[in-house]
Amino acid sequence: MNSTVRGFSTAARVHPPFLPHLRPSPRRAPIRRWLKTAAVITAVGYASKTYFDATRAQRRETALALEHDSAERQRMMENLYGGRESLEDLEKGVAEYGKR
Repeated sequence: MNSTVRGFSTAARVHPPFLPHLRPSPRRAPIRRWLKTAAVITAVGYASKTYFDATRAQRRETALALEHDSAERQRMMENLYGGRESLEDLEKGVAEYGKR
């Protein structure tokens, strides 16, 4: 047998030297994580509020424009065919409708 004695030491490294440096320090990691989370939530909230405000304003403008167009069309039809307030207006409307 081989009579070479192999030395044993408790000072032997078990892990590579870079592993302890991969873990962040326990004090700063939660603060940074919360700051990043808060920044992302704030950015998403601001972007969504801006989008919804713009969409709401556009819908309001469209509804007002449609309402205005409808009222204008109603006035045009009353002028063209006569209103419903009196018999003369109805006769005028029937006569105009008969021409077309």
